[in-house]
Amino acid sequence: MADTDFQQTLFNYASRNHRITTLQIILKNSPSSKSTPHQIKQLTQQIRLQLRGTSLSKTTVALSGEPIIQSLVQAKMTHHFGTLLLILIIGILIAVFILSRAILQPFYWTVAFGMSALTGFQLTYLTMHFTASVKQLDWQVPLIAATVLAALGAWQIIALGLSYRYTELSLLDWILPTMTSYGQVVRYMLLVITVLAIALTFGASLAMIETALIVIYTACVYYLVLPMIVSSLGKLAVTLPRKKQHSQDK
Repeated sequence: MADTDFQQTLFNYASRNHRITTLQIILKNSPSSKSTPHQIKQLTQQIRLQLRGTSLSKTTVALSGEPIIQSLVQAKMTHHFGTLLLILIIGILIAVFILSRAILQPFYWTVAFGMSALTGFQLTYLTMHFTASVKQLDWQVPLIAATVLAALGAWQIIALGLSYRYTELSLLDWILPTMTSYGQVVRYMLLVITVLAIALTFGASLAMIETALIVIYTACVYYLVLPMIVSSLGKLAVTLPRKKQHSQDK
């Protein structure tokens, strides 16, 4: 108690009336999205357990520092990510419904983009797992990727919706020339998207690399799947009612 180091520590971390005390805890590892929330939770439980049954059981304990801030931000972002994703999807659907003045076909295009995005996330995880032994994507990646993909999806889907509206052609007459011209510009779109995605990797940030891979994989899958979705479901939407009407006339 009389040691000079203890007296200096008491002076640095305790108030003069000894009612407030600050303890500085240094973690062994740097903060990470995987281990930090678990360490903070474990530390909080340990503090409550140590103070239980003592005169300090009702003491207010506040945790602060970079790991705490990162853990809180991660928890809030993870908790509200589903709401953000739902708002983005609903916003894109409403915009394309209004601009194209159609519902069924734009809904198919949006669902196809959503499935392509899920595939992009899965392929990115597999790529990072086998190349860099990453067992979990950084918590920032879904938020950043969702924002970039929402802009990309809105651009593509709204462009198709406007083309369908202003060509003033029937669905079957619109499909062939649109998909033909679409296929010619896909390679240029993929080149631009790939260059922009690679630019995200500047600085060798792992989160940016994962985001870039998600964007590239999603774009590739979507541009391969979309012509099939438009052609097959578009023809089905026209031919199926015709067959039903023909059978009823007979």
